[in-house]
Amino acid sequence: PPMQLTDLFNYLGYARLGALHHLNPYTHTIRQEIFDPVYGFSSWHNLRSPYGPLFIALTYPLALVSLPLAYWGLKLTTVGLALAFVALVGQIARQLGRDPRFPVAFVALNPIFLIYAVEGFHNDFFMLVPMLGAISLVLARHDRSAGAVLMLAVAVKFTAIILLPFLLVAAHTRQRRV
Repeated sequence: PPMQLTDLFNYLGYARLGALHHLNPYTHTIRQEIFDPVYGFSSWHNLRSPYGPLFIALTYPLALVSLPLAYWGLKLTTVGLALAFVALVGQIARQLGRDPRFPVAFVALNPIFLIYAVEGFHNDFFMLVPMLGAISLVLARHDRSAGAVLMLAVAVKFTAIILLPFLLVAAHTRQRRV
């Protein structure tokens, strides 16, 4: 489908800023790569990267391939992570002793999920998959692993830290009920 948003090109812009132009995406802006082919497609020309170091590091290799290959690689990865996200929703429902069909359908068929998140190729799935993985690990009583996986999500986008107090409460309650 046609893309409504330019976020994907901004991600590639930050990757190319660092990997090709040897400029730090946290101290420089996409405007400093004005002659790069991704510049014309990006929209965050005056914004330093708001993303965590893990996401930036994951996108650097995309700067070393052609722009169309990077574009499709990031699109396919995003769709794959969206499917993993839906699978984790089902797994967590099963861990809670619930039928996974309704939660999976509620998420996967939600227009916001389909039109905004998946079709917009947002990098939120790079954060949400480890967040749900952390929840699943806490439910399986693998608390330390859950903390490590949550830190992966935080390294993608710092806003994932919001889940930490809830995981701590869930991990330290005697009955461990949700």
